Amino acid sequence: MFIKALKAHRPGCRSPSDLVFPSGIPRASRLKVDAKRVGVAYKDEQGRFADFHVLRYTWATFMRKNGIADTFAMKQMHHQSIRQTDEYTDAVQLPIYDSIKNLPRLGGVHKYAHRFLAQTVKT
Repeated sequence: MFIKALKAHRPGCRSPSDLVFPSGIPRASRLKVDAKRVGVAYKDEQGRFADFHVLRYTWATFMRKNGIADTFAMKQMHHQSIRQTDEYTDAVQLPIYDSIKNLPRLGGVHKYAHRFLAQTVKT
């Protein structure tokens, strides 16, 4: 919702290199007033706030979703460790299942798989 409201606020004649906040990131009190004005709850039902940290979470998640190297993402976030960057990443949005299902099979079928399959077919 917050991102949708930001996109709606963008001028039509913008360039991809334009800053979202040309005068710098506003203070939390300003974001709170602006969020209310456009109908975005400052605090949602899950206890998350629509403040500048939302942008940091979005940026960290965006980098991880797009395969940015850990060290680069960490530097972009000004973090001392990748664990700190991971705390800002919304893992639910990462394509983990797709990555796992595309892994190559290692060592073929497990030696007891035929027993499991046989039991499944009988039931």
